[in-house]
Amino acid sequence: MGGRCMMSQGAESITTVPGEVCNRKEPAAMPHPLETEASCQNADIACYSALRHNRESLSSGSSNSGDTSTGRDNCCDLEDNVFVATPEYNTPIIGYEVMEERARFTVFKIRVEHVDSGRYWFVFRRYTDFTRLSRKLRLLFPGLRLSLPPKRWFGNNFDPLFLEDRLLGLQAFIKNIMSHRDISRSTQVREFFCLDEPPEPLDTIEESRALCESLEEKVYRLTQQLQEKDAEIESLQSELSNLRVQQSVLAKGIK
Repeated sequence: MGGRCMMSQGAESITTVPGEVCNRKEPAAMPHPLETEASCQNADIACYSALRHNRESLSSGSSNSGDTSTGRDNCCDLEDNVFVATPEYNTPIIGYEVMEERARFTVFKIRVEHVDSGRYWFVFRRYTDFTRLSRKLRLLFPGLRLSLPPKRWFGNNFDPLFLEDRLLGLQAFIKNIMSHRDISRSTQVREFFCLDEPPEPLDTIEESRALCESLEEKVYRLTQQLQEKDAEIESLQSELSNLRVQQSVLAKGIK
């Protein structure tokens, strides 16, 4: 699973979003990401529209309190016995950061807290990490459809309003998989949140940032190596093509 896990003794965040965004409750009309295939024709569009409405309502001054990582206020009619009344973990997304080094991307910071013990740590995940998790869960639970906020094909992917919308959609996704008894216990979800191997403590947010930058540097080096290999392959293919031409000319000369 991609991304980093790290523990903290404090309540720091990389870049926090407004409290109303992090600690709000979605309205009952928003579709549940775990709807059946037959009832989910327009789930992604409806979910995104509801999230945009929520964000615009927040911008106009209205707000609601509530933990976005628990509860069932936006569930569709699934069997009640697949949901847990009180999830074992609280998992709010408490902020995000746009990484500026070389390839630009956004990481979301998730605070994972074990309800009974109070122990908590942070995991850092990109949007692509969520999509990978969603694909794995779809294979594991083929009767359910998992909805994520849609990709943005045009416009600025780093616009704060867009990132707030995306954060809300990812939080709804987390909320519902953690409220589902079987999905929340799956190996894929436990690995995503580092539930079986919580990370060791890190003293400062600077150490967390350094780890993120180290990972980014590694990705950059691997990308460079891949590009070099591609260039080498193209060169060899060109050389092979020339040799075949020469072979053809020689064969004609011999005849």
